[in-house]
Amino acid sequence: MNKKINKIPELIEKYDQYKNLLTEKQRNVFEKYYFKDYSMQEIAEMLNITKPAVNDLLKRTEKILKKYYEKLKENKD
Repeated sequence: MNKKINKIPELIEKYDQYKNLLTEKQRNVFEKYYFKDYSMQEIAEMLNITKPAVNDLLKRTEKILKKYYEKLKENKD
């Protein structure tokens, strides 16, 4: 649990910088989970998808944000 809590500020910062590069669905799920504190099950029910699909989408979105951060950070150096 502590690992998740520790990475949230970093994720939020990356999200703020690169959210416009994400799809609407990625933004929607990310915001519901991290900003509005909905559970994965609640998000799944709202979007009529499975809980594992929500988990996969969140993980992919986190990886995408990290990739953009690393890629764009390299270009600044």
